[in-house]
Amino acid sequence: MTFSLMNMISLLVLAIAGAVLILSGRRVLRLIRKVERRLSRTVDEKNMLAAKLRQARREADNVRNAILEAETHIAQMVAATNAAEARMTRLRDAPKQSILMLDREWRRFDRLWSLMIANGSLGRQEAAAGLPPWNEGRMFHGFARSPEELHARALTKYPPAEGFIAGVCAMADITGDGSNAGQPVEVNGQSGRRHHGLSAHG
Repeated sequence: MTFSLMNMISLLVLAIAGAVLILSGRRVLRLIRKVERRLSRTVDEKNMLAAKLRQARREADNVRNAILEAETHIAQMVAATNAAEARMTRLRDAPKQSILMLDREWRRFDRLWSLMIANGSLGRQEAAAGLPPWNEGRMFHGFARSPEELHARALTKYPPAEGFIAGVCAMADITGDGSNAGQPVEVNGQSGRRHHGLSAHG
């Protein structure tokens, strides 16, 4: 009888202990799940912050590149402005140059050409005021699409039948600082001033 009572008490104690363990286990599981949820939210927040940080860095790099490009563009504009101002100063201070125009013809996209025209039969007595004599040649300028076009106009105005000889057309440069104003530039390795190429047939 006593043995049976002790067995019942032992079973009751075990049952109570088991119930306590079960309740404790459930509480521990709930706590673990709660911690897991917090950790998951923390990881998500960390990933979001990392993504925002990467985006902010990319935007900062883009802004930095845009600033560098703007600074480069501004520097180029300043350099171009300074060069233009220096060129204007040289042109303003340069001695005034006058050029002898063949005619007044001009069309859009025309270029300025120069060519020497001479007439040995006229001699020095035909020299106009401020112009070299015909027998030494006079440097004419004119606008045309090509040197051949200006050369043909020159021969029409100053025909070889009257003793005129037209030289080779060369592109002219009158935009320098004054030292080369009115002088032809070299074309195909030949300067209109050094090599006039005077001939009745051009």
